[in-house]
Amino acid sequence: MPSKQPTRHPIILLDDPKFGSVILANVGPRSVTAQEFLLSYEYGPAFTKRESDSKKRYLTFMIYERLLALDGYDRGLQSSPMVKEVLNEVKADLATEELYKDDILKSIHITEKEIEQGVSQENVHLGLKWLFSDSKEDILQQNILLNGGASFDSLFAVRCPDSASADQRFLADDAL
Repeated sequence: MPSKQPTRHPIILLDDPKFGSVILANVGPRSVTAQEFLLSYEYGPAFTKRESDSKKRYLTFMIYERLLALDGYDRGLQSSPMVKEVLNEVKADLATEELYKDDILKSIHITEKEIEQGVSQENVHLGLKWLFSDSKEDILQQNILLNGGASFDSLFAVRCPDSASADQRFLADDAL
């Protein structure tokens, strides 16, 4: 009995120029090429790939993106100082990333063990909450409640009833 050979899928080179001329969708005067789709899908957000028909849904998102862009052009947003500023910031971020890759990344060597340690440390998140009082008597009362078994979170919720005041008494590890 002949052995069944595994199905081989062709290797797709994402930057292959032939995909630049294949149009997947036309949206007014704009189009979505196969190359744009392949690059965007490959390097885009992972959540879109978790659903059935993920490629179709992703193409739909790209069409929506083109529709929003056309609406922006119709409204003249390309001339808006705010849009120009945001675009310049994005360009600067991309330029910084390219310079980083060219100048710094090539000289960095990280072992698998260092990567594993970094990942495990990233999974630890710290936060700091505190209570505040203007009077010594109030501080002593809070201490009595805590020593008597009251939970800190309950006392914190009572002392900071709205999220604005609670935010003023909380630091997450990204701010520490």
